[in-house]
Amino acid sequence: METPLDKIFIELRPRVRTGNVFIKMKHNINPNNYRINLKSKGFELINGLIIIAVNFPGNYLLVENSLSSLSFGPDYIYFHFNLHTFNKVLGSIKTEFVETPSMPLVRKQKIKLLPDISYKLHCVNCLQTLNESINFKRILPLPSSHIDPSEWFCHKHDNDKALISFSPSITELFFNSCYFHINENNLENITIKSKFIACKRCLFWLGLKSEHHFKSWFHNIKFISNDKNECSSAKDDILLTISEIVNQSFLGSVKILFECQCSENQTNYLFLWILDKNLTILLGDNETDLKEHTAYKILYNFVNDKEIVKKWIDDCYTSCIVVSKLMMVCILKQLNEYHKSLPESFSTSNGLKISYLLISEE
Repeated sequence: METPLDKIFIELRPRVRTGNVFIKMKHNINPNNYRINLKSKGFELINGLIIIAVNFPGNYLLVENSLSSLSFGPDYIYFHFNLHTFNKVLGSIKTEFVETPSMPLVRKQKIKLLPDISYKLHCVNCLQTLNESINFKRILPLPSSHIDPSEWFCHKHDNDKALISFSPSITELFFNSCYFHINENNLENITIKSKFIACKRCLFWLGLKSEHHFKSWFHNIKFISNDKNECSSAKDDILLTISEIVNQSFLGSVKILFECQCSENQTNYLFLWILDKNLTILLGDNETDLKEHTAYKILYNFVNDKEIVKKWIDDCYTSCIVVSKLMMVCILKQLNEYHKSLPESFSTSNGLKISYLLISEE
Protein backbone atom coordinates (compact mmCIF):
# COMPACT_ATOMS: atom_id res chain seq x y z
CA MET A 1 0.00 0.00 0.00
CA GLU A 2 1.30 3.46 -0.88
CA THR A 3 1.97 5.59 2.17
CA PRO A 4 -0.24 8.69 2.63
CA LEU A 5 2.69 10.51 4.29
CA ASP A 6 4.67 13.16 2.45
CA LYS A 7 7.02 14.36 5.20
CA ILE A 8 7.48 13.83 8.94
CA PHE A 9 9.28 16.54 10.89
CA ILE A 10 9.88 16.24 14.64
CA GLU A 11 11.56 18.66 17.06
CA LEU A 12 13.02 16.95 20.12
CA ARG A 13 14.02 18.78 23.28
CA PRO A 14 15.50 16.12 25.61
CA ARG A 15 16.45 18.62 28.32
CA VAL A 16 12.81 19.58 28.90
CA ARG A 17 11.63 16.11 27.74
CA THR A 18 9.20 17.31 25.07
CA GLY A 19 8.70 16.96 21.32
CA ASN A 20 6.66 18.56 18.54
CA VAL A 21 5.48 16.55 15.51
CA PHE A 22 4.54 17.92 12.08
CA ILE A 23 3.13 15.38 9.62
CA LYS A 24 2.54 16.56 6.07
CA MET A 25 0.11 14.40 4.10
CA LYS A 26 0.15 13.78 0.38
CA HIS A 27 -2.19 15.60 -1.97
CA ASN A 28 -5.87 14.54 -1.76
CA ILE A 29 -5.32 12.81 1.62
CA ASN A 30 -7.65 14.07 4.37
CA PRO A 31 -5.72 14.29 7.69
CA ASN A 32 -9.00 14.25 9.65
CA ASN A 33 -9.47 10.58 8.73
CA TYR A 34 -6.51 9.62 10.93
CA ARG A 35 -6.06 9.36 14.66
CA ILE A 36 -2.80 9.21 16.63
CA ASN A 37 -1.77 6.48 19.07
CA LEU A 38 1.45 7.12 21.02
CA LYS A 39 3.76 4.16 21.68
CA SER A 40 6.92 4.02 23.78
CA LYS A 41 9.20 4.00 20.70
CA GLY A 42 7.12 6.05 18.27
CA PHE A 43 3.50 6.50 17.27
CA GLU A 44 0.83 5.06 15.00
CA LEU A 45 -1.45 6.76 12.48
CA ILE A 46 -4.71 4.83 12.36
CA ASN A 47 -7.42 5.02 9.70
CA GLY A 48 -9.91 2.18 10.19
CA LEU A 49 -7.98 -1.05 9.61
CA ILE A 50 -4.97 0.81 8.25
CA ILE A 51 -2.18 1.27 10.81
CA ILE A 52 1.02 3.15 9.92
CA ALA A 53 3.79 2.75 12.52
CA VAL A 54 6.39 5.54 12.79
CA ASN A 55 9.53 4.47 14.66
CA PHE A 56 11.91 6.71 16.61
CA PRO A 57 15.68 6.04 16.45
CA GLY A 58 17.98 5.82 19.46
CA ASN A 59 16.97 5.58 23.10
CA TYR A 60 14.08 8.03 23.05
CA LEU A 61 11.09 6.81 25.09
CA LEU A 62 7.72 8.51 24.74
CA VAL A 63 5.20 8.95 27.55
CA GLU A 64 2.30 7.05 25.99
CA ASN A 65 -0.54 9.13 27.44
CA SER A 66 1.12 12.54 26.92
CA LEU A 67 -0.35 13.52 23.53
CA SER A 68 -1.57 17.13 23.54
CA SER A 69 -2.22 20.15 21.28
CA LEU A 70 -3.49 17.84 18.52
CA SER A 71 -4.58 19.85 15.48
CA PHE A 72 -5.51 19.06 11.88
CA GLY A 73 -5.01 21.29 8.85
CA PRO A 74 -5.85 20.88 5.17
CA ASP A 75 -2.73 18.77 4.60
CA TYR A 76 -1.07 18.30 7.99
CA ILE A 77 -1.33 16.87 11.50
CA TYR A 78 0.40 18.48 14.47
CA PHE A 79 0.74 17.29 18.06
CA HIS A 80 2.92 17.59 21.16
CA PHE A 81 4.25 14.80 23.40
CA ASN A 82 6.50 14.22 26.42
CA LEU A 83 9.64 12.10 26.74
CA HIS A 84 10.66 9.81 29.59
CA THR A 85 13.99 10.33 31.35
CA PHE A 86 16.52 7.61 30.58
CA ASN A 87 16.96 6.87 34.29
CA LYS A 88 13.92 7.44 36.47
CA VAL A 89 16.09 7.90 39.57
CA LEU A 90 17.84 10.87 37.98
CA GLY A 91 15.91 14.07 38.51
CA SER A 92 13.66 12.47 41.17
CA ILE A 93 13.46 13.19 44.88
CA LYS A 94 16.25 10.64 45.41
CA THR A 95 18.85 12.65 43.57
CA GLU A 96 19.43 15.92 41.80
CA PHE A 97 20.79 15.66 38.26
CA VAL A 98 22.04 18.65 36.32
CA GLU A 99 22.78 17.84 32.70
CA THR A 100 25.51 19.80 30.95
CA PRO A 101 24.15 20.99 27.61
CA SER A 102 26.02 19.61 24.64
CA MET A 103 28.11 22.08 22.69
CA PRO A 104 27.27 22.92 19.08
CA LEU A 105 29.27 20.96 16.54
CA VAL A 106 32.50 22.68 15.52
CA ARG A 107 33.31 22.53 11.82
CA LYS A 108 36.93 22.73 10.66
CA GLN A 109 38.45 24.29 7.60
CA LYS A 110 39.51 21.65 5.07
CA ILE A 111 41.65 23.86 2.82
CA LYS A 112 45.37 23.62 3.63
CA LEU A 113 47.71 25.74 1.52
CA LEU A 114 51.46 25.74 2.15
CA PRO A 115 54.20 28.24 1.28
CA ASP A 116 57.01 27.39 -1.14
CA ILE A 117 54.78 25.05 -3.16
CA SER A 118 53.82 25.80 -6.75
CA TYR A 119 50.08 26.24 -7.30
CA LYS A 120 48.03 26.68 -10.44
CA LEU A 121 44.62 28.30 -10.08
CA HIS A 122 41.62 27.09 -12.09
CA CYS A 123 38.00 28.22 -12.48
CA VAL A 124 35.86 25.55 -10.81
CA ASN A 125 33.16 25.86 -13.46
CA CYS A 126 35.12 25.33 -16.70
CA LEU A 127 38.62 24.51 -15.34
CA GLN A 128 40.14 27.44 -17.25
CA THR A 129 43.69 28.13 -16.02
CA LEU A 130 43.78 31.51 -14.29
CA ASN A 131 47.53 31.92 -13.88
CA GLU A 132 51.00 30.60 -14.44
CA SER A 133 52.39 28.56 -11.58
CA ILE A 134 52.64 30.63 -8.37
CA ASN A 135 54.97 29.94 -5.46
CA PHE A 136 53.69 31.84 -2.42
CA LYS A 137 56.42 32.79 0.05
CA ARG A 138 53.93 33.79 2.73
CA ILE A 139 50.43 32.40 3.35
CA LEU A 140 48.88 34.22 6.29
CA PRO A 141 45.46 34.07 8.00
CA LEU A 142 43.12 37.05 7.96
CA PRO A 143 41.18 38.16 11.06
CA SER A 144 37.62 36.91 11.41
CA SER A 145 35.41 38.84 9.01
CA HIS A 146 32.59 39.26 11.54
CA ILE A 147 34.82 41.00 14.11
CA ASP A 148 35.04 44.79 14.06
CA PRO A 149 38.40 46.08 12.71
CA SER A 150 38.99 47.95 15.99
CA GLU A 151 39.17 44.56 17.72
CA TRP A 152 41.70 42.97 15.34
CA PHE A 153 44.70 44.01 17.42
CA CYS A 154 45.45 43.53 21.11
CA HIS A 155 47.10 46.95 21.41
CA LYS A 156 46.34 50.47 20.27
CA HIS A 157 48.12 51.90 17.23
CA ASP A 158 49.48 55.46 17.19
CA ASN A 159 47.33 56.46 14.23
CA ASP A 160 43.80 55.27 14.94
CA LYS A 161 42.54 56.77 11.68
CA ALA A 162 44.99 54.84 9.52
CA LEU A 163 43.33 52.46 7.13
CA ILE A 164 44.10 48.81 7.75
CA SER A 165 45.16 47.21 4.47
CA PHE A 166 45.07 43.50 3.73
CA SER A 167 46.37 43.62 0.17
CA PRO A 168 48.97 40.89 -0.42
CA SER A 169 52.05 41.22 -2.59
CA ILE A 170 52.63 38.96 -5.60
CA THR A 171 54.28 36.32 -3.40
CA GLU A 172 51.68 36.48 -0.62
CA LEU A 173 48.25 34.98 -0.06
CA PHE A 174 45.98 36.04 2.79
CA PHE A 175 43.13 33.70 3.67
CA ASN A 176 40.14 33.24 5.93
CA SER A 177 38.20 30.03 6.56
CA CYS A 178 36.23 30.40 3.31
CA TYR A 179 37.86 33.09 1.17
CA PHE A 180 41.24 34.54 0.27
CA HIS A 181 42.93 37.75 -0.90
CA ILE A 182 45.31 37.48 -3.84
CA ASN A 183 47.34 40.14 -5.62
CA GLU A 184 45.59 41.46 -8.72
CA ASN A 185 48.62 40.62 -10.89
CA ASN A 186 48.38 36.92 -10.02
CA LEU A 187 45.18 36.20 -11.97
CA GLU A 188 44.88 35.99 -15.76
CA ASN A 189 42.08 35.00 -18.15
CA ILE A 190 39.53 37.00 -16.19
CA THR A 191 37.18 39.86 -17.00
CA ILE A 192 36.58 42.78 -14.66
CA LYS A 193 33.39 44.85 -14.68
CA SER A 194 33.18 47.51 -12.03
CA LYS A 195 34.18 45.58 -8.87
CA PHE A 196 33.20 42.10 -10.08
CA ILE A 197 35.59 39.54 -11.56
CA ALA A 198 34.57 36.60 -13.74
CA CYS A 199 36.18 33.84 -15.77
CA LYS A 200 36.91 35.06 -19.31
CA ARG A 201 35.92 31.71 -20.85
CA CYS A 202 32.61 30.87 -19.10
CA LEU A 203 31.82 34.19 -17.33
CA PHE A 204 31.49 32.33 -14.03
CA TRP A 205 31.38 34.78 -11.09
CA LEU A 206 34.73 34.49 -9.28
CA GLY A 207 34.78 37.27 -6.71
CA LEU A 208 35.28 40.96 -5.98
CA LYS A 209 37.98 43.48 -6.83
CA SER A 210 39.40 45.74 -4.15
CA GLU A 211 41.95 48.51 -4.63
CA HIS A 212 45.03 46.30 -5.07
CA HIS A 213 43.77 42.73 -4.67
CA PHE A 214 41.04 40.28 -5.57
CA LYS A 215 38.80 38.57 -3.04
CA SER A 216 37.54 35.13 -3.98
CA TRP A 217 36.19 32.03 -2.27
CA PHE A 218 37.70 28.54 -2.14
CA HIS A 219 34.60 27.09 -3.86
CA ASN A 220 35.10 29.41 -6.87
CA ILE A 221 38.79 28.81 -7.58
CA LYS A 222 40.78 25.57 -7.32
CA PHE A 223 44.36 25.52 -6.06
CA ILE A 224 46.17 22.67 -7.81
CA SER A 225 49.65 21.45 -6.88
CA ASN A 226 51.48 18.33 -8.01
CA ASP A 227 49.67 15.97 -5.67
CA LYS A 228 46.72 17.93 -4.28
CA ASN A 229 43.55 19.65 -5.43
CA GLU A 230 42.45 22.22 -2.84
CA CYS A 231 38.83 23.26 -3.29
CA SER A 232 35.76 23.51 -1.07
CA SER A 233 32.01 23.68 -1.74
CA ALA A 234 29.56 26.52 -1.22
CA LYS A 235 27.64 24.36 1.26
CA ASP A 236 30.74 23.67 3.36
CA ASP A 237 31.75 27.33 3.29
CA ILE A 238 28.39 28.75 4.36
CA LEU A 239 28.05 26.20 7.17
CA LEU A 240 31.62 26.86 8.29
CA THR A 241 30.95 30.61 8.35
CA ILE A 242 27.81 30.18 10.46
CA SER A 243 29.49 27.62 12.74
CA GLU A 244 32.37 30.00 13.51
CA ILE A 245 30.02 32.84 14.44
CA VAL A 246 27.82 30.58 16.57
CA ASN A 247 30.73 29.06 18.47
CA GLN A 248 32.32 32.45 19.15
CA SER A 249 29.08 33.90 20.50
CA PHE A 250 28.23 33.82 24.19
CA LEU A 251 24.62 34.87 23.58
CA GLY A 252 21.68 32.50 23.66
CA SER A 253 20.70 33.47 20.13
CA VAL A 254 22.80 34.66 17.19
CA LYS A 255 21.98 37.25 14.52
CA ILE A 256 23.75 37.25 11.14
CA LEU A 257 23.27 39.47 8.09
CA PHE A 258 24.66 37.99 4.86
CA GLU A 259 25.34 40.40 2.01
CA CYS A 260 25.69 39.28 -1.61
CA GLN A 261 26.68 41.80 -4.28
CA CYS A 262 25.08 40.31 -7.38
CA SER A 263 25.70 43.21 -9.76
CA GLU A 264 26.63 46.86 -9.75
CA ASN A 265 23.01 47.84 -9.07
CA GLN A 266 21.80 44.91 -6.99
CA THR A 267 22.79 43.78 -3.50
CA ASN A 268 20.75 41.13 -1.72
CA TYR A 269 20.63 40.53 2.02
CA LEU A 270 19.73 37.47 4.05
CA PHE A 271 19.00 37.96 7.75
CA LEU A 272 19.37 34.94 10.05
CA TRP A 273 18.29 34.83 13.67
CA ILE A 274 19.48 31.54 15.14
CA LEU A 275 17.22 30.64 18.07
CA ASP A 276 18.48 27.11 18.83
CA LYS A 277 22.15 26.28 18.28
CA ASN A 278 21.98 22.53 18.87
CA LEU A 279 18.46 21.27 18.21
CA THR A 280 17.71 17.58 17.67
CA ILE A 281 15.28 16.85 14.85
CA LEU A 282 13.92 13.65 13.32
CA LEU A 283 13.13 13.54 9.61
CA GLY A 284 11.31 11.16 7.33
CA ASP A 285 10.39 11.42 3.64
CA ASN A 286 7.78 8.82 2.67
CA GLU A 287 9.40 6.59 5.31
CA THR A 288 8.33 5.54 8.77
CA ASP A 289 11.85 4.92 10.11
CA LEU A 290 13.04 8.38 11.11
CA LYS A 291 16.61 9.66 10.93
CA GLU A 292 18.16 11.86 13.61
CA HIS A 293 19.93 15.14 12.77
CA THR A 294 21.40 18.12 14.60
CA ALA A 295 20.21 21.50 13.37
CA TYR A 296 19.99 25.21 13.96
CA LYS A 297 16.46 26.56 14.35
CA ILE A 298 16.32 29.82 12.43
CA LEU A 299 14.16 32.84 11.72
CA TYR A 300 15.13 34.33 8.36
CA ASN A 301 14.21 36.85 5.71
CA PHE A 302 15.65 37.54 2.25
CA VAL A 303 15.28 41.19 1.24
CA ASN A 304 16.91 44.18 -0.44
CA ASP A 305 14.80 46.84 1.28
CA LYS A 306 17.25 49.51 2.51
CA GLU A 307 15.23 50.53 5.57
CA ILE A 308 14.90 46.97 6.85
CA VAL A 309 18.57 46.26 6.15
CA LYS A 310 19.68 49.42 7.98
CA LYS A 311 17.69 48.36 11.03
CA TRP A 312 19.50 45.01 11.10
CA ILE A 313 22.92 46.59 10.52
CA ASP A 314 22.37 49.07 13.35
CA ASP A 315 21.76 46.18 15.77
CA CYS A 316 25.08 45.84 17.63
CA TYR A 317 24.45 42.10 18.10
CA THR A 318 24.26 41.42 14.35
CA SER A 319 27.33 40.02 12.54
CA CYS A 320 27.52 41.36 8.96
CA ILE A 321 29.23 39.05 6.43
CA VAL A 322 29.83 39.34 2.67
CA VAL A 323 29.25 35.99 0.93
CA SER A 324 29.48 34.70 -2.63
CA LYS A 325 26.53 34.10 -4.96
CA LEU A 326 26.84 30.33 -4.57
CA MET A 327 26.85 30.56 -0.77
CA MET A 328 23.70 32.68 -0.81
CA VAL A 329 21.93 30.33 -3.23
CA CYS A 330 22.98 27.27 -1.21
CA ILE A 331 21.71 28.47 2.16
CA LEU A 332 18.48 29.86 0.70
CA LYS A 333 17.75 26.52 -0.95
CA GLN A 334 17.98 24.62 2.34
CA LEU A 335 16.13 27.25 4.37
CA ASN A 336 13.26 27.39 1.87
CA GLU A 337 13.08 23.59 1.71
CA TYR A 338 12.52 23.13 5.44
CA HIS A 339 10.35 26.22 5.70
CA LYS A 340 7.96 24.65 3.19
CA SER A 341 7.90 21.44 5.25
CA LEU A 342 6.13 23.28 8.08
CA PRO A 343 2.38 23.96 8.09
CA GLU A 344 1.59 27.55 7.13
CA SER A 345 0.27 28.42 10.59
CA PHE A 346 3.56 27.26 12.16
CA SER A 347 5.97 28.68 9.56
CA THR A 348 6.31 32.37 10.49
CA SER A 349 7.06 34.43 13.59
CA ASN A 350 7.44 38.20 14.02
CA GLY A 351 7.32 38.72 10.26
CA LEU A 352 10.18 36.25 9.68
CA LYS A 353 10.11 32.76 8.19
CA ILE A 354 10.88 29.75 10.39
CA SER A 355 13.27 27.11 9.12
CA TYR A 356 16.10 24.76 10.07
CA LEU A 357 19.69 24.37 8.92
CA LEU A 358 21.12 20.87 9.21
CA ILE A 359 24.61 20.68 10.70
CA SER A 360 26.83 18.09 9.06
CA GLU A 361 28.91 16.07 11.50
CA GLU A 362 31.72 15.51 9.02
